[in-house]
Amino acid sequence: MDPIRHAFEILLIIFTSWSAVGFTKAASVAISQNNDYIKSTNSLQSRKLHTQLIVATRIIYGMIFWVAAAAILLTFPRAWEIGVSILASASVAALLVGFAAKPSMENLIASLQIALTQPLLLDDYIVIDGYQGVVEEIEAQFIVVRTYDQRRIIIPLSRIINGTFENWTKTEENIGIYFDFFVDFGVPLEDLKQYFMNSILKKSKNWDHRDGSLSIEECKEDCLKLRAFMTASNVKLAHELKNEVCEKLMDYVITTLPEYLPRSRGQTVEKRSGIDSMGRIVTKMEEASLENNINEKKHHIFQEKE
Repeated sequence: MDPIRHAFEILLIIFTSWSAVGFTKAASVAISQNNDYIKSTNSLQSRKLHTQLIVATRIIYGMIFWVAAAAILLTFPRAWEIGVSILASASVAALLVGFAAKPSMENLIASLQIALTQPLLLDDYIVIDGYQGVVEEIEAQFIVVRTYDQRRIIIPLSRIINGTFENWTKTEENIGIYFDFFVDFGVPLEDLKQYFMNSILKKSKNWDHRDGSLSIEECKEDCLKLRAFMTASNVKLAHELKNEVCEKLMDYVITTLPEYLPRSRGQTVEKRSGIDSMGRIVTKMEEASLENNINEKKHHIFQEKE
């Protein structure tokens, strides 16, 4: 084969592949620009489209790379002979490669399943394996979850498909959040509710005005467990609202109602320990033994007189 012609064929394949990558990137950017418009009207639909776009773009990039690599190899005459040899041992090689790459293949297939079924999306708030946070990235092998304290948790995609997790924003971004605190039995509950609603929630810019309540969650033996529940339009505002309400409500209870903070109660009762009980039993036994001895001595004295 003419070396110049061979080099031209390779350059043509590379140029075609580069053009395909550029076209894919341009299409991705165009869809992303439209996605910004969708985001202003329907954020959930925007996140669905954005997730599908990222996964589809990466799959297309991978296909272009492998097709280009195969096309370049096939331009070499010896490549056909090598291909026949590879096909002859394909069954054994496929078995070995498949066994070695099983985790990677599981994650790759899981990425396709996530793109199609969409159990989670970018910016979803999830709870998995004790971690909770926002889905920041969806890669080909794993997802990145950003926790509230700015940690990044790397979770393999196979665990998403094969395991169980909570998705708090699956159907809508509005989210409810709560916190519990304890007070004494005599707390003026109605006054506390009025302060919670009128002085905290209604004045907060983070509350979405959908729902809010303060109620008794549990009655313990020494105090009441109250639950403050509120809603926000997204996860970030929900956490800010929770912190704001917690700080203001606790400050009100501590400064205005300090006598209704949880307290420990004790009751004094007469001690009836096992040692005291045994002492009384031993004393009675000694008295009975002494009485028996006296009776025996009296009996001996009467016998001597007779």
